[in-house]
Amino acid sequence: MREEFLHYLRCPHTAQQFELIVFDRHSDGHIETGVLRTLSGTAYPVVGGIPRFLPDAWEAFARELWPFRSQLSGIAKIAKKLPRKVRRTRASFSVQWEKLKTSQLDEAHYPNARLFANSLGFEENDPFLTTVLEGKSFLDAGCGVGRYTLQALRYGAKVIGIDLSSVGCDVTYRVTRANPMCLVVQGDLLHPPLAPETFDWVYAVGVLHHTADAHCAFNQICRLARQGGRMVVGVYWKYKRYRFYEKMRKVTIHLPPRLLYWMIQGLIPLSYLPGLGDFFYPWFQPQDRWSRRVGGCFDHMHPTYQSYHDPEEIKGWFKNVHPPFDDPVMAHPFNSLVAKKGRNSSDPK
Repeated sequence: MREEFLHYLRCPHTAQQFELIVFDRHSDGHIETGVLRTLSGTAYPVVGGIPRFLPDAWEAFARELWPFRSQLSGIAKIAKKLPRKVRRTRASFSVQWEKLKTSQLDEAHYPNARLFANSLGFEENDPFLTTVLEGKSFLDAGCGVGRYTLQALRYGAKVIGIDLSSVGCDVTYRVTRANPMCLVVQGDLLHPPLAPETFDWVYAVGVLHHTADAHCAFNQICRLARQGGRMVVGVYWKYKRYRFYEKMRKVTIHLPPRLLYWMIQGLIPLSYLPGLGDFFYPWFQPQDRWSRRVGGCFDHMHPTYQSYHDPEEIKGWFKNVHPPFDDPVMAHPFNSLVAKKGRNSSDPK
């Protein structure tokens, strides 16, 4: 991490600001190892250049922190296990990002530039994207391996990417490290370690439906948008045929993630057959290449948490927060909702 991003961070449980204790600073300015500590003494580690805000971080990175054990004496560490379902969700996405870390960042496999522009309501390479993003603070909530983080950086935004998976964070950090406009954080969207009313853009595409409570996660991250800022939400929409797949998930979510990934790879050839392809298409499009077909199936069939929503429901979420957002607009063909945060009714006009 770079020290200039410190003002964006807050303790996820007390909302206090941090002081930064540096143990290892790289020659390029990145703080590789250190501690973020609040005035009340609560501390979280910085490991591998990434602030780690999960309660099991001290245990998970004990080996990396061992050389600095003398400097860590007397620091109050939060050390407890994550709930079992959250650990399973993290393990699921760790396998997914490990398997797809190359293909997801390859435009030949994933048309990230087009998908990103469409999700904001623009066409690919629209010059106006630079106007609305350049110099703006951008939160990529659930950044995965950084496919959309890289797109926001491409248009000149100052980006913070947050993800539950250490694999996703490590890959995103590696591919964005040379860019001084990016910070990668490991954390939970239900307890975001970020300052409220900070971001010009809050981008949550493909993530809220994989949290324990999608509505609660929405409420947590929408407060991070500044007045006049925009929020983009993309979730799994409700389709009748998903009822059948949910019955399948009662089995598949209990399989070891690597085993299920191997099984899906064996089934994907069926998706190329006439007629049988319709069985798979809710998870991807007919023109998608092999890796995206596998990733789409795995993303639907293994994560412990998965919910489905309709546009009117999400529009209601935008309207019921305080201050409310303006009428959300559906961005076609991506089918994400984009809304602008309005003025607090108690604010002077």
